Amino acid sequence: MRKPIIIANWKMNFLRDQANLYVKKLIKKLGNKENIEVGIASQDLFLTDLIKLTENTPISIVAQNAHCENFGPFTGETSPKALANVGVDYVMLGHFERRELFNETNSTVNLKVRTALNNGMDVIVDVEELEQVAPVLEGVSEEQMQQIIIGFE
Repeated sequence: MRKPIIIANWKMNFLRDQANLYVKKLIKKLGNKENIEVGIASQDLFLTDLIKLTENTPISIVAQNAHCENFGPFTGETSPKALANVGVDYVMLGHFERRELFNETNSTVNLKVRTALNNGMDVIVDVEELEQVAPVLEGVSEEQMQQIIIGFE
């Protein structure tokens, strides 16, 4: 059985110094707890700083989103290959705000999920309804399912 994971999605809050200070305080409070995993979903700008700060701690760093392509003319998007390359632990995909504000569909989320998995990343798939689960996981193998967490919002 997988150990519980608690993820704090910071959305577009905190500045760099605030994020670093928060994580340093969190590390002290958590100590070396091995029975729980804590994830911090931060803005992309701070991910590499937070990865360095959380080395050898029970804190995982989570990207809030990724594109469905690894490379290309996608200004402002984040490559899942680049996220994996810098050491991001998880990527969150399908968040309801992405669906509502950026018109992401189950099909779009599915493309992102498969690309992230193909880059060896663990994926947190956010859904609001059970009917969204099957379409966003279409084409995902049973083995890859071990890398997926379903988050119900």
